[in-house]
Amino acid sequence: MKFAWLFIVLSCELLASGGSAASRNSRVLNNNSCGENQPLNILLTNDDGFDVANIQALFTALKGAGHNVLLVAPYGAQSGKSASVENVGVAHTSKFAGTPLAALEVGATTDDSECGTVKAGAPPLAMVSKSTTTGGGDDEYYIVGPPAVSVFYGLDIAGPAFFKDRKEIDLVISGPNTAPNFGFLTSHSGTVGAAVTAMNRGHRGIAFSAGRAAGVVDHCNPTQYNPDLIAALALKVIDSVTCGDKVTLEPSTGLNVNIPSTNGKTLEDLENYKFEDTEISVSGGLGVQYFSNLLDCRYARAVYDARGVNQTLLEKFAPLPGLCFLSSSSEMAGSEVAGYPADTNAIGEFNTVSGDPEMLTVSISKIQSTYQAVARYSPSSCTSSSSGSIVVARLGAAVPTCLMMVLLLLKMQPSYS
Repeated sequence: MKFAWLFIVLSCELLASGGSAASRNSRVLNNNSCGENQPLNILLTNDDGFDVANIQALFTALKGAGHNVLLVAPYGAQSGKSASVENVGVAHTSKFAGTPLAALEVGATTDDSECGTVKAGAPPLAMVSKSTTTGGGDDEYYIVGPPAVSVFYGLDIAGPAFFKDRKEIDLVISGPNTAPNFGFLTSHSGTVGAAVTAMNRGHRGIAFSAGRAAGVVDHCNPTQYNPDLIAALALKVIDSVTCGDKVTLEPSTGLNVNIPSTNGKTLEDLENYKFEDTEISVSGGLGVQYFSNLLDCRYARAVYDARGVNQTLLEKFAPLPGLCFLSSSSEMAGSEVAGYPADTNAIGEFNTVSGDPEMLTVSISKIQSTYQAVARYSPSSCTSSSSGSIVVARLGAAVPTCLMMVLLLLKMQPSYS
């Protein structure tokens, strides 16, 4: 009988935890049995800029796979903007009353686009012509502003005009970012913020991020990122959540996908990759700290070196205060740095990806709109006190099953009366 009790305890634990890592993995990448997948209406954006190598490669790959794709992305790098919003162009026209708009040139860009496709002096919002990019035309726009603004424009203006035959947008894809988005970075990431912006409107979204080799900073150079392999891996994830002409994700939910550095890999390695169901954990091998002098941060110095910045000249202007990343290869000891707790989650994104020495594991974490947690709130105590208390009455999904098993076992026990 004691073995029966042990069975119940283990069964209840399994029900409560949602199963093993293997079963979780099968739920995420469960390639459908719905027959041949049909083209989806996809809105594509990022936070690095519309003309960087990664998004252009995915843009081409998605269209090559038959999907209807509308690209609306920032004019230049907007990393770390989360889901922030701001006005684009002339948002408040009252102060310009009576003044010819052409004479104002309000909102014209002061710099070239991220990879120089569009030159300074361009309007803050424009359709990219076919003469400037290989995939340009009425399916490609840039916006001067954070990624969330691109999403709003795609959903409200460009999308309904582009998807004339079927106005519903099936999926909003953000990225692939040219750096990973693990742990706490998801709350700052413009890549994830864009996907969450779409989810807040009831859409399904996927945020793709890809690692990079040490010292790689030129995301306009395809040879440094292997964007075709990154795009091919992204397509596999998209196919896995597509059933016929439908995306199987629930409305207002999505995925945070991290692809390890593809440095040294080729398209021939595509089938060697594995996909793991993970959780967004904590620091994940990276931290952010405010420095009174950025020259004291190894990461900042590495970036300066990679970009050919004269650091001797910079020292003359020290101190240079600012935020800087701390990585596990520099100031960090493990993943505990700058107030961030150590990441001990075995199925956390960072530990899953970095734990594969061959760098062939893609992490997939379920996300949803707003900041709703997966685990629901539970007070520390339900007992009354003089200072007052709240009582949360909720019966978990696993409780009725376990209760039935206990009652059945009690009924089976022999009577000694």
